[in-house]
Amino acid sequence: MSSQLYLGQVMHQRFFPMQYQFRYGVMSLRVDIDAIEQENQKLTWLSLNRFNLFSLHYRDYGARKKDQAWRVWADQILVEYG
Repeated sequence: MSSQLYLGQVMHQRFFPMQYQFRYGVMSLRVDIDAIEQENQKLTWLSLNRFNLFSLHYRDYGARKKDQAWRVWADQILVEYG
């Protein structure tokens, strides 16, 4: 499987006009757009276009159309902009 979950931390620090610092946790998901539909069937914690602990929806990324796969959108962008 090529999908991976990354956990990390972001830190910001300022020295002027006063010293200030904060940190917070972040999470990123690496997804192979060519394999996401097959991986969706195998991963219990990840769903494509439906509710789950982690859900990815076509309507939220890429062309933002609920019925257009990300590969189709990416190929169109590559043809248009090279």
